[in-house]
Amino acid sequence: MALDIWKLETGVGGSAAGYPASYRLPNGNFVVIVNGSSGMEYRTFDLFGRPVSSGTIDPGGFFDIDFHDDGGFSILTREIVNNSDVLNMRHYNAAMEPTGPAIRIATDFLLTGSNRPATIETLPNGTYAIVYSMPPADGANIALRIVGANGVPGDPILINTTTPGHQLDARIATNGDNLFIAWWDRETGDIRGQMMTLTGQRIGNEFAVSTDAGGSSGRAHVETFANGNYLAVWEFQAANGGYSAHAQLFDPDGNPIGSEFVVNERSSASAPNITILEDDSFIISYAGSQDGTPAAGFRWFDADGTPLSDSLLTIMLPGSQTSLVPLGDGRIAAFGVNSGLSLIILDTRGGNLNGDEGDNILVSNHTGDSTIYGFGGNDQFFGNDDNDLFIGGAGNDSFKGGLGQDRFYGGTGDDVYYLTAFSDNIHRTVYFENPDEGNDTVITRGFHYMYANVENGVIVEDAGTSWLVGNASDNILTGNDSENLLIGGGGNDIIYGGGSRIGHPDHARDSLFGEAGDDTLYGGIGVDYLAGGTGNDKLYGGEDADALYGEDGDDILDGGTTFDTDILVGGAGNDQLFGNSGLNDYDLMDGGAGDDIYYVDTGADLTFEAVGGGNDTVIAEINVPNAGAYLYANVENLELRGTTAFGVGNALDNRITGNAVANYLLGGAGNDILNGKGGNDVLFGEAGADTFVFERGTGCDVIGDFLRGTDKINLAAFGFTSFAAVQAGFSQVGSDGAINLGNGDFIVLHNVNLGLLSASDFIL
Repeated sequence: MALDIWKLETGVGGSAAGYPASYRLPNGNFVVIVNGSSGMEYRTFDLFGRPVSSGTIDPGGFFDIDFHDDGGFSILTREIVNNSDVLNMRHYNAAMEPTGPAIRIATDFLLTGSNRPATIETLPNGTYAIVYSMPPADGANIALRIVGANGVPGDPILINTTTPGHQLDARIATNGDNLFIAWWDRETGDIRGQMMTLTGQRIGNEFAVSTDAGGSSGRAHVETFANGNYLAVWEFQAANGGYSAHAQLFDPDGNPIGSEFVVNERSSASAPNITILEDDSFIISYAGSQDGTPAAGFRWFDADGTPLSDSLLTIMLPGSQTSLVPLGDGRIAAFGVNSGLSLIILDTRGGNLNGDEGDNILVSNHTGDSTIYGFGGNDQFFGNDDNDLFIGGAGNDSFKGGLGQDRFYGGTGDDVYYLTAFSDNIHRTVYFENPDEGNDTVITRGFHYMYANVENGVIVEDAGTSWLVGNASDNILTGNDSENLLIGGGGNDIIYGGGSRIGHPDHARDSLFGEAGDDTLYGGIGVDYLAGGTGNDKLYGGEDADALYGEDGDDILDGGTTFDTDILVGGAGNDQLFGNSGLNDYDLMDGGAGDDIYYVDTGADLTFEAVGGGNDTVIAEINVPNAGAYLYANVENLELRGTTAFGVGNALDNRITGNAVANYLLGGAGNDILNGKGGNDVLFGEAGADTFVFERGTGCDVIGDFLRGTDKINLAAFGFTSFAAVQAGFSQVGSDGAINLGNGDFIVLHNVNLGLLSASDFIL
């Protein structure tokens, strides 16, 4: 295995000094912060190493930076007050803006030449630990201050217990056990460590980190693995004056794992640094030399310290201090500071960088129009601002052009095209795919019509309104967190509207159109408009108040699971409309023509049907005590689920079905069919010739208005073979009659003389 230099950018910053600090931002870009000629300066880059932005954060410099997951960071800075050095802490957001005033940490700390005089680290409980050298009269000690999330520092705590000489260049590394280790250099030439609690109490004794003999150790750097293990690396100066980089692994309790090992194979090595990659392998970088010329050195190791590469020395990064950023795909951005700032991108993925049958990374960096062939393999193509031609061939290739008018030929395989939009949001790049050459994707911003035979389209993050139009294939279209217009076109498409609008998390408005085919549309977060078009479509509104239109076909419309008033319109076809988020919000539903099914969670959900609009059903799951459902005009059927207690029909011939709880069912006008199901139910057919249906397990039900000779009792589920068998269960108590159906099932007929009933009043 080897470390390849994938890209070089020289002169990415002006004058710079000291350690650079770099970090990957939440949007995928990465940033480096340096002490430059204008103070604390930053540079941001995209994942391909291209500059994105730059600026000055503060006219002063910094000693150390602790980056946060949201892209913000905390810094330690020096201030001179009354001719004395003062150590301050300050927080910044991802926009490089301070989020509050400076916090005073110490008025007595020791500046130590090339060493870092102070270090900051965010602890697992959200507090901040700062360690620094404190200069008493008999030599420097290591002090700790813990700053609460409220910005109030605790009292200084002495960490070291050994005092000969100065204690310098402290570091902090946390583990997964709510502990951290402080590491520091001793003037006597060795490195010490001390386990600490999050409140600043010592755990165990101070221990030796370095065991080197015949020289002096210092300038340690420490990082933590995901499993809580530590890796320490430091600069070792032998008695003959030569420099090398040594390293040691430790378990979460600070016990050594294996033996100390030497990093560099050749050349000298000083100022070492560590970068842990996503798979827990790591790269140690250092300042070296090649044929007498300053050079940056790198070596890649497995998580157990086994070398995965030889030492790589490059004069292309002549920095005496380095900082590395894993980019998430096997590449690492490496910054070096000498008199200025330079950047290279390392590659741990292997493969030949030339265009052959392997997996290639092909970058067009020179001036002029280029033709680049990937041939076989899974190739990655990167253009510049010229008009380039990229030919992928076989394999799963990816293409990213610049601002030129590029042409991409993906060939067979699952290819990805990244399009760069001009200031007018229009793309100049064209891409070509033949039928059946793979499952291909275009990633774009701004406005774009997808070319033929590309299946998937994605709109990347953009603060403005974007639109994307599919083609005749079965497309998957994905919007971003702004306002999107997504149109599927032909084919059976899946469309995702995206999330909240940038800067307005509750007001993103996506418009999704499936058009032809059996489409599936997801609105996501925001007030969305979804239209299925022709075909049997599925529309899901997601969060916020949405408007869903199924149009032609047998469609499924689901308003979402948040408390919002959604509009669901089925159109022609046998549609299913889901207004049952379970939060009892009020939805407006119109099934249109066809036999439609409405799912409601409150009696206030409105269902609209035109006369002759089909044989429609409301399924009510209203889990509110003593609540019920009412059939609005032109809806034929009502089914109660969950704990819904009441069901009321309308003027049509209704079929009303209860559930397992005690129901109260009223048929209304029309010739209705009422079935209470389980539970002790009360049934009123009201006007019309009604049918009361009973099944085994019906419980003790009451018919409140049975009209003999007009209404009927359906006992077909009980297996009676004659009217006489039914009569055997008759009993009369006053004006009310009861029918014992066996096994605990009864029917009570209010104000009915059972002796006047005949076989024609029953369905057996």
